Amino acid sequence: TKEWWIDRFENNNMKVLWSDGCTLIAEEKVIETKPVNKGDRILVGIPTKDRPQSLTRLLKSLKDQTFNDFDVIVVDDSVADIRQNAELREAVIDISKNGHIINVVKGVNLNQAVAHNHILNHAILNDYKLVFRVDDDITLDKHHLSRIFSHFVKDRKCEYAAMGGIFLNPYIDDKVQVAPEDWNTKEEFSGNIDVCTNTAQIVSYPENIKYRDDIQHLYSSYVYRPELMKSVGGFPTNLSMVGFREETLGLYELYLSGYKMKIVTNAKGYHWNEQTGGCRSVNESVAMDMYLSDNKIFRDNIRKLKDKYGVL
Repeated sequence: TKEWWIDRFENNNMKVLWSDGCTLIAEEKVIETKPVNKGDRILVGIPTKDRPQSLTRLLKSLKDQTFNDFDVIVVDDSVADIRQNAELREAVIDISKNGHIINVVKGVNLNQAVAHNHILNHAILNDYKLVFRVDDDITLDKHHLSRIFSHFVKDRKCEYAAMGGIFLNPYIDDKVQVAPEDWNTKEEFSGNIDVCTNTAQIVSYPENIKYRDDIQHLYSSYVYRPELMKSVGGFPTNLSMVGFREETLGLYELYLSGYKMKIVTNAKGYHWNEQTGGCRSVNESVAMDMYLSDNKIFRDNIRKLKDKYGVL
């Protein structure tokens, strides 16, 4: 059908100019990526499900940020009404009192990628240059956003599609969570898509390593340019309820198309890895099958991207 072809064109970065019902004329979309300037706002996008305590903790760490130019959108897939949680209501009010727009919208309870695409579309419709894709069980050092934002301001040529910090385990002493001396020789620290582990972002680096941009993807929570993520189709929706690996695929395609990623090593956060609730909470009897299925889809998509961009 005509609609089918238009969808295919648009998903491959083409804009349909004209159609008479049997013929389509299209051209490649021009992606306008603008440098980030001081005063530009970040949209903080948070999918959540049945974790009012975790979400409250994250919002409190956002309120304490030294960077103040951000707004928040929460996509809520909770079974219970999280608005009934008094501590969470207070955290939302505190955020809004500091001049931040905060929207809490009801999700459609499919998977995390669907929620992130909702956030992505909201960002584009409202002209945000940057989106912070953040899990609801993250807390941030008070300088986290300011340090990442400053690196985007330096990127006048718009070479970087996304930047993230490091995320330590809050239950373990920070002094233990450091990169080994020979980290740059170890495959698990490479940030290579074929390894695809989070090791590169869960340790502190030596003080002389201010950032890393020799990586092919980022893990969990990062700040990205929405127009670039949209240009590669956004976050993949053909996954199960757990939506495993959904944060990785779009960044890897942007890497293949010539953009870079960056780990800002002094932008610290903590990943609590909550074991209950969350957008990936499903019946335990089917969870492992869903993870394995999503991982297979992810690997198949990586192979297709390598073929598309001629990567051996």
